[in-house]
Amino acid sequence: MSHKKPDAQTLLLDLYSLTALRPLISLPGIAALKECLEAACARNSLRAIERYHEMFSIMSAAPRLSSEAFRDYWLYGAMTRAKLFGGDDIAISALERDLAVVQLFCRLGGKGVWESLQKTAASNPPDPITRLSAVAWSGASAEKAQQPASAPRAELTPPLWQYSGRVTSLDLCAGEDMLVLTDAFEREEDWPRLAHSLLELYQEHGDIALFSHKRMAYVSGALVPTAGSLRWPSWDEFVGLEAAQEELARRANEFVSGDHSDNLYIHGEAGLGKTSLVLAMAEALPARLIAVRASEFDDGLIKLLREAARAPMKFIVLIDDAETVPEALLAYAAFEQGENIWLIATGRKQAAFPAPARLLLEPPPLKAFTQRVMELARARGAELDYDRVQDACLDWKIDGGELTASAAIKVLGKLV
Repeated sequence: MSHKKPDAQTLLLDLYSLTALRPLISLPGIAALKECLEAACARNSLRAIERYHEMFSIMSAAPRLSSEAFRDYWLYGAMTRAKLFGGDDIAISALERDLAVVQLFCRLGGKGVWESLQKTAASNPPDPITRLSAVAWSGASAEKAQQPASAPRAELTPPLWQYSGRVTSLDLCAGEDMLVLTDAFEREEDWPRLAHSLLELYQEHGDIALFSHKRMAYVSGALVPTAGSLRWPSWDEFVGLEAAQEELARRANEFVSGDHSDNLYIHGEAGLGKTSLVLAMAEALPARLIAVRASEFDDGLIKLLREAARAPMKFIVLIDDAETVPEALLAYAAFEQGENIWLIATGRKQAAFPAPARLLLEPPPLKAFTQRVMELARARGAELDYDRVQDACLDWKIDGGELTASAAIKVLGKLV
């Protein structure tokens, strides 16, 4: 492809030529780019400049993957359009051609597009017949069409398209892989050579527009990412739950390997770590987690889960407080669940949750509870005498305290 700077009409034709990446044209920033190129070709300078600045505003606010707004917006957009790519040679060839077009835009950058807009918009305006025809199609008045197009305003200057630093604005589950890919796009002069890499990244992570985070929660009718700063439990920090962990790990391995995994209901006393156990397991698995309270499970979430069922990913849906089961959850669990979605519900007591598999968590024996307090102390850098810790745990039990995970923290608080 020639390195000669194209005019707005050439850029617009290139944009229309996209095939594999055609859904990118619907992105707000690219839509604004298309509109400003169209305005420039129609000699509507003010409209072109207005849409250019709108494009800049949208792209600058988009997720940052590397260091250049234009390229980031294109590549992030490619990864957030569902089912863009197929695995056959025809799709790869189309993607290669499209990447050459995208490379042209990104090589020009925002300033180059600006110069192309000004050059085209400042050239001779169209003849009256052409202008009247355009007005007729747009529905505007003929009197307005008689007015000559305005020249670009010299005081308007192109914005700066560079970021101040290399940061990502989203905690993407595919974040590291996408940064590796954008590094490759920075180094590689021939972008079509990276078509297979882009395809592999998409096939690995699927449509990350909706499910871009590994940890999500369904709250008040919306799917939101959980805070990355929250501490998540480790699989190794549970004491006295070895049998439950072994059973949960067996089922998790079946789910990840593609075997059918039955809905699971985990029940037991408060504080034993029912939810924490599922969180720790999910953190270790190549799967996304969606957490929701049973009372909030509604048709909106079912719609999202139907989309998830079509994605090339695994999802664990953690349903807390499932002692009462709303009708929407009951219907979904019984009839609609996809093979790549695993429902795990928790509750204190037995419930009517439709789960063929049930797992009861029981308080650990005193010895295991004491060991748990000792491990918590070491994690805090405190060296405690075992006999002293054991006596404190025994006193706790005699006073009627439950031997739960949360209770171990309370006993430790009395010792340090």
